[in-house]
Amino acid sequence: MAGGPQSGPLMDLEKELSCSICTDVLYQPLTLLDCLHTFCGACLKEWFSWQAQSATTAHPYTCPSCRSSVRATQPNATVTTLLDMFLHANPSRGKTDQEKDEMRKVYKSGDNVLPKLRRRRRDDSDEEDRRMLEEVRLLSLQEVGVSSSGSDTISPSAESRRRNRSRDREERRRRARDASASRSAQQETVRSRDTSPRPRRVIEHQASLRSLLSTSDFDSQEMEEEIMRQIREDGLLDGIDLENIDTSQEEEITERIAAAFRRRQRERERARRKEIGPPGDRAHERRVPARKQSHK
Repeated sequence: MAGGPQSGPLMDLEKELSCSICTDVLYQPLTLLDCLHTFCGACLKEWFSWQAQSATTAHPYTCPSCRSSVRATQPNATVTTLLDMFLHANPSRGKTDQEKDEMRKVYKSGDNVLPKLRRRRRDDSDEEDRRMLEEVRLLSLQEVGVSSSGSDTISPSAESRRRNRSRDREERRRRARDASASRSAQQETVRSRDTSPRPRRVIEHQASLRSLLSTSDFDSQEMEEEIMRQIREDGLLDGIDLENIDTSQEEEITERIAAAFRRRQRERERARRKEIGPPGDRAHERRVPARKQSHK
């Protein structure tokens, strides 16, 4: 990603719209449920793929930032709108065409980034089952021919079983060491994936962006329609030339959208409360006429 160092509101907005995995501006962003952290789709796909390979539980997927369990991922209209506005005003801050091509090879819009876990290989348990069946078979044969073969046939069989168990234990230890080394190598590969010479930046936890997302019902289509309706009704872009937008105007647009969205949510909540009304008030209204009638 090109561009020199920035400061002020532009840098703050860029931090909110950055992926903490690749430490770059988001591309094809996906938001995690329920922690609401947002990352590049390709970065998440690689992250969850690594977690699936080293899984020790039925649901191993966690957020790269806060380690909360991930229920699902979903594109978010608010993030997409803010990202489009930011890149429209600052095209040099986005990813290069080469970077986009590489990321599209990993993730395409609509891909499922949470791999379905297959049942773990049962090599060890299958080998153990075969060994036990073989022991049962040998014991059965010994019982059938015990009068003629005597105790001479039992001792070699017991020794053979001990040797087999020793080999099985050693094989399991070797596989465990190999699996541990493989997981360590994969983790190191994920950490060093970004080999770009540009300096890595310290990324915040998208506090403002998550706060905005948490006020919504998280329906992407409804949210996108709501944002566009508010922009039209409230005239949020009146007097702003999107072709020549500057840093202060960009920050102003972001704040306008966030404030309007929060205001609309509060208005809806007050309307719902007014329609429902507290149960105590309705009961009180029913009792008052009764007291007046008895007084008369």
